[in-house]
Amino acid sequence: MITAQASANEVPWTALIPFLCMGLLLLWQGYMRKHKVHKAHQRAKQKILSYHDAEKFWDETVLDQKIEEKFYQIHNAWSDQDIDTLKTCLSPRMLDAFSIKINWQQYRHENHVHANIQLLDQKIVESVDKENNADDYFWVYLEASMSNRILNENQEMIQDQDHSITEYWKFIRKGYDIYLDEIRTPDQYML
Repeated sequence: MITAQASANEVPWTALIPFLCMGLLLLWQGYMRKHKVHKAHQRAKQKILSYHDAEKFWDETVLDQKIEEKFYQIHNAWSDQDIDTLKTCLSPRMLDAFSIKINWQQYRHENHVHANIQLLDQKIVESVDKENNADDYFWVYLEASMSNRILNENQEMIQDQDHSITEYWKFIRKGYDIYLDEIRTPDQYML
């Protein structure tokens, strides 16, 4: 005899529909974010080309190298709690924010170490060239992966977590160097 009821071990396929819809929605959101980043990068690239005609600072290849160098310097200095190196990478307000966090870690006898750091993608998505070079800035879309390890004062691991990040970093210009001035998550930065 065939019954219309599912047995206790069977899951009706209709129960999977919400999960399937959620998965499709997340895929669509990821695609749209990538598309917006690509479009913003193309607009920024055109601006940078026009800026570069007047000023050699705005060389996208050189800026990309500087961004990558600063990215790794900042994460390594964070791991080493190296304020002196952070001074060469961060604006005064970011240095204050990082110093407060590092002081809090030291107070708690912890060290947050970033390991296996990989910068997966970077794209300049906004660039502003003001008349006064000290006011120039640009935003960069970053994707990275790393392990975040929390060590106690005896260098014993309290926590080890692999994760990936997607962030927008704002760099300001000082002469021909760049300094990280702000970090935003994708929900905080509107393309």
